[in-house]
Amino acid sequence: MGGAVSFLAYKRKPSLFSGVVFVAPMCKISDALKPPQWIINLLLKVTGPVGSNGFLGYLPIAPTKNDFDNLCNKDIIMKDLCKSTPFLNDRNPRLTTARELLHAASTVSTELDSFDAPFLVQHGKADMVTDPKLSQELYNEAKSEDKTIKLYDGMYHALMADVPSETEIVLNDSIQWVLKRV
Repeated sequence: MGGAVSFLAYKRKPSLFSGVVFVAPMCKISDALKPPQWIINLLLKVTGPVGSNGFLGYLPIAPTKNDFDNLCNKDIIMKDLCKSTPFLNDRNPRLTTARELLHAASTVSTELDSFDAPFLVQHGKADMVTDPKLSQELYNEAKSEDKTIKLYDGMYHALMADVPSETEIVLNDSIQWVLKRV
């Protein structure tokens, strides 16, 4: 959700930032990953308004369609390392978390055409967590005149924590983009 947070932080106080680097951002939610509309409507009814913890909203029972653990990394060592972290939350997201994700993505997608920050968006073409086509939409729709997109063949969601040789390429691209602007 870092992409949506970065986007909204910039929109709130643009003078604090010289630019934004998006890494596999969630600036929209793919229809393929969303639950059916009737589930979304039910979610909104039981969780209450954005920012609240309505009825049942604290329960970790949000519906999910995919096995998230296997979608972020392709490198088996990194998969095992990520799964073994003591901070891993392996439960389904809380209902209020799902509601906030939907709200943030909706807010971002309606404001893309006014986004004017210099930005770099990096995305793995094999990402199954956030859709690289939506990063392309971010790039296409944003009104920024200083924007760059890098789509990486065969890479998954965890661009900065997967196959070391590929991670190095992504990190170097980020560093080069930043250094050209400071």
